[in-house]
Amino acid sequence: FAASPAFEEGQKSLKEKYKLSVDLLPVPNDASESNAKLIAAYLKEKGPQDKRKYIVLGYSKGSPDVMEALQRNKDVVQYVAAFVSVAGAAGGSVVADAVPDMADKFIRQYFKMQDCKGDIASGMKSLSRQQRQAFLGAYPTMPVPSYSMIAVSGKENTSKALLQMWQILAAYDKYQDGQLTKQDAIVPASVYLGAAYGDHFAVALPFDKSADATIRSNMDKTRFPRAALLESIVRFVVDDLAKKNGKPAAANKFF
Repeated sequence: FAASPAFEEGQKSLKEKYKLSVDLLPVPNDASESNAKLIAAYLKEKGPQDKRKYIVLGYSKGSPDVMEALQRNKDVVQYVAAFVSVAGAAGGSVVADAVPDMADKFIRQYFKMQDCKGDIASGMKSLSRQQRQAFLGAYPTMPVPSYSMIAVSGKENTSKALLQMWQILAAYDKYQDGQLTKQDAIVPASVYLGAAYGDHFAVALPFDKSADATIRSNMDKTRFPRAALLESIVRFVVDDLAKKNGKPAAANKFF
């Protein structure tokens, strides 16, 4: 969502406090295979310009988009040190399977459509469990070190805009965030980073700071220490990569 970029506060903190190179690559609401081409093109352009490798973070649908980019474009893997999925739809979404019309209605009700670029129908279809599970069957392991952070919320800390979907998912798994179950939010064979206690939007999107009163009202449980979460993820991944490589921890590029 253009007006509320993922980890906005965390990006600013990493840049200003720690002087890290942080890039944000917005992609449209298109099929993951289409967005993967945009991500691969970005890595091909930017990767050779700096000897440091990227730690690439994919949030929500961004996770399968990145996974497809790295699996289908092996020439860009050389530019990536690690992949991090945060509340990512690695295994697909029950919501996309069971109630795709509800998800479309949700987007149209709470967001200005000019901010939602791309073909939403194609984007939702690519989040179906059938498509995502077929992809995981074809590509069972990631070509770079990978990490998964899930989100988990209870009824008491799920925004009212997500409550109906949260109640549907509760029938599938008590560990869910109003959009994804725990099982579907973990990249196979990845390092499990744990669960952030917040709903799917709260852990990454600053809706609590939105200028739109309607959004703030319906996303009423989105206050969350997102900057601290992002910093802790980066610290852990950089340290873990250093241990794996037998070298002192070094700052990477991040997007």
